[in-house]
Amino acid sequence: MSASPQLLKWHCRPGVERPLRYARRLLSMRPAEVAARLIAPAAPISLPDWRPPTRSRVAERLESGFLFGPRRARHIVETWSRRNPRSAERLIQTARHSLRGWDVFGTLVPLEPGAIDWHSGDTRWSWELSRQQYLFTFGRAFLLTGEPAWARRVAALVEDWRAHNPYPHGVHWSSALEVAVRALSWLWTLPLLLKALDERFLEAWLTGLYEHYQYLESHLSLYTDPTNHLIGEAAALWMLSVALPDLPAAARHEQRALELLAREVERQVTPDGVDREQSTGYQRFVLDFCLQVMAQARRSGRSIPPVIRERAAAMAEFLAA
Repeated sequence: MSASPQLLKWHCRPGVERPLRYARRLLSMRPAEVAARLIAPAAPISLPDWRPPTRSRVAERLESGFLFGPRRARHIVETWSRRNPRSAERLIQTARHSLRGWDVFGTLVPLEPGAIDWHSGDTRWSWELSRQQYLFTFGRAFLLTGEPAWARRVAALVEDWRAHNPYPHGVHWSSALEVAVRALSWLWTLPLLLKALDERFLEAWLTGLYEHYQYLESHLSLYTDPTNHLIGEAAALWMLSVALPDLPAAARHEQRALELLAREVERQVTPDGVDREQSTGYQRFVLDFCLQVMAQARRSGRSIPPVIRERAAAMAEFLAA
């Protein structure tokens, strides 16, 4: 039974409580945040048309700007499978089992395009499913077996997700960190399948990466969640900008994201390698982003602020202890 509005204290009444809450939030903001919010452009509902680069150009960009392109990915996987045949067979078996059920917090979800409810369960559950980290497993299975069915399954899962989650609507476009993690899942998988994808789907998938890139650029959690979320978002924006420099304003966002990443790593990780969130789980999460950036910087011949390497080394030493 709810109280009558007349019985509530004046500051708790409908029509008063919300404006007061907004006023308190405004008064708590620092001048820099107020200025940033006032001048920040509204995120566009529809994006300007962007023509994705050709397959050969994407391959060239990935070979020089990402951890691996199609040629290097095949070499890595084939060398690894020769040296570790049992591990390679286990990966193939894992991929096959994953088709029948991908474990999402203890629930096995069959990865059957057309039958997946991308919005079922609570937000945390559906976000985990939509990170699409299983795609990288399927991509490696494709290189190990040469079976086109793996490439077709990846394409079908990406198409199904995009059909049910158009930019920028719905729960899967409400968290910049989730957008960042999904973008990295796609980016890691793309080189494995690039030569096997048909032109229509390749163009659609690159357009999807463009949407993720644009969302990150305009939705960084600078003030809403400056924790591990912001580190993940900055890392993903930097990695996309470097790996796919044909994206609009990639050079500018590359520099912006790297400066932000260095600032946040220095702020959020102590010099002796302890994450300020006081959680080893989150610390591994942050370290993973840092290691990806470090590896991609080395591969692409880019320099990064020393603080990123220093804090990553300290985090790794702390976790080892």
